[in-house]
Amino acid sequence: THSRDPSLSFVATQAWMMAVGAVFLHATVLAMPGQSFAGATWTPSALVSLAYLSVVAGVGGFVLYFRLLAELGPIEMSFIEYVIPVFAALAGWLVLDQAVTAATVAGFACILAGFVAAKWPALTEEFDRVTGDGHVDPAD
Repeated sequence: THSRDPSLSFVATQAWMMAVGAVFLHATVLAMPGQSFAGATWTPSALVSLAYLSVVAGVGGFVLYFRLLAELGPIEMSFIEYVIPVFAALAGWLVLDQAVTAATVAGFACILAGFVAAKWPALTEEFDRVTGDGHVDPAD
């Protein structure tokens, strides 16, 4: 897609992709046996969840993702996928009163260790810049 000059902005392109996806998902629900729109229960919690998923996670997430993708590039943006479960667990804990187990915390610690290992040069450079330390890595 980088070699092409699209006629639509990326926000308009995403809106069209979501519209096509919505049509496909609705058609799939109608085609699946035992599924129907009439079976949906429209509780206040369901409506708030739908609004959140549509506006914040859907529209906001796509716009933010593709803006950051243009600025940071695909390798840096791939790290986002590892942070999503952390926020999902926090949301589950805060909103749904779900337990955060020791295994969950250990998994997040492993993710953090991976981030630190992958970004170590950039982290030390930023630390040196902030502290004004003239530290020189012996490997250099």
